[in-house]
Amino acid sequence: MNWGLNDGGVAGRPGGSTVGTVTFEGAGTVAARDSGDYVGYVPFSEEPFGPSWEKERLADELVERTSVPWVWLQGFGKSIQWEDSRGSAAFVQAYWSARGVPSPIGQCRHSVQLACPLEDVRLGDSLQVCSAESETDAQAIARTSCAPMRYNALSRSWRTWAIYGEPVEGQSIAPAATVLAVGPQQFLGYIPSSLKVVGISDDWTKLANELLERTAGTTVWLAGPVKFYAPRRSNP
Repeated sequence: MNWGLNDGGVAGRPGGSTVGTVTFEGAGTVAARDSGDYVGYVPFSEEPFGPSWEKERLADELVERTSVPWVWLQGFGKSIQWEDSRGSAAFVQAYWSARGVPSPIGQCRHSVQLACPLEDVRLGDSLQVCSAESETDAQAIARTSCAPMRYNALSRSWRTWAIYGEPVEGQSIAPAATVLAVGPQQFLGYIPSSLKVVGISDDWTKLANELLERTAGTTVWLAGPVKFYAPRRSNP
């Protein structure tokens, strides 16, 4: 995914309030093409649907297909014109504070900026949230989108090579967490709703099962060098 120089990703909520905390896991992507139209991508599917000149319609279809109220917006540039007939669209963007606050995106009636510890992944250190719905909605999104935005930024720097667990047949549900190998029998756990590392553990299967239990998920990513997942050699 191609992210701008001044941000760590932009996500949009086509319509409808965010219930509870913000999550982007399993969200689809609306991508702008050079021809001026748009295509949609569902997680774990290489085939796009579209193209369409109506990005809002594609976003609504992605929400319906993934059951996630948010979509990633790729290749839109710094300004996004969004036809919001319901008056409830929202957008969240990670950006570098040192380069100044970017222009609000979408139909931004209510804007909130929030410091977010993203400096370790070099993809922005602050969030800007825009909501057409209300100031309360913008504040709630800001409070709960820092961790999943950071998790998404981190996950794009990991080399994932397998999925552990029991995927649900016929559903494109993204893994709910990540096991990252940082050394032989040294594993860290990451979940989208937290900025804290789960672990460190010397048993990746135990850690993976703990992550599944914490997230009520069905699968987790396995990331990091495959050789670190090799079983311990037993002493002769």
